[in-house]
Amino acid sequence: MTLATPRLDLVPATAPLLMAEMSGPDDLGRMLGARVGPEWPPPLYDADTLEWSLDQVRADPRFEAWGMRYVVVRESDLGGPEAVGVAGFKGPPADGLVEVGYSIVPSYQRRGLATEAVLGLVDHAFGTPDVDRVEAHTLAHLVPSIGVLHKTGFRFDGESEEDGVPVVRYVRDRSSVT
Repeated sequence: MTLATPRLDLVPATAPLLMAEMSGPDDLGRMLGARVGPEWPPPLYDADTLEWSLDQVRADPRFEAWGMRYVVVRESDLGGPEAVGVAGFKGPPADGLVEVGYSIVPSYQRRGLATEAVLGLVDHAFGTPDVDRVEAHTLAHLVPSIGVLHKTGFRFDGESEEDGVPVVRYVRDRSSVT
């Protein structure tokens, strides 16, 4: 199910969409019904992430609802819909927890789109009884990403390492939903 926010459609990354993306941005655009610009893919979204997402969707049908989504702005700078990023979860809820992530292409950054996408994902997560907490990890030097988390009601919850890289962890609990 596509999640709609005021300006965005968050389209589940189904196996056909992911395979279309592997074929190239034109194929992805045709499948999405949206322009895919020359900046695609967004930062930190690479071929390994794409392959991992496809493996997850194939292994567990719940991953379509609890996996990556294409962020499509309904009215782009050039008119009409355009894929401007990815956002989503790292899998179905486990013990009441889901992890969220996001990335927007550079020309669409600093317009509140990541904030809007994260709020849509948080609303989706807390709209189910299976989620009590949403977590996000980001690189400690990505100040704009940390700003998105602050704007969306997350609070700092510590530092750790992922694959030897320092990250900061932010959380938002169901009790913080207004």
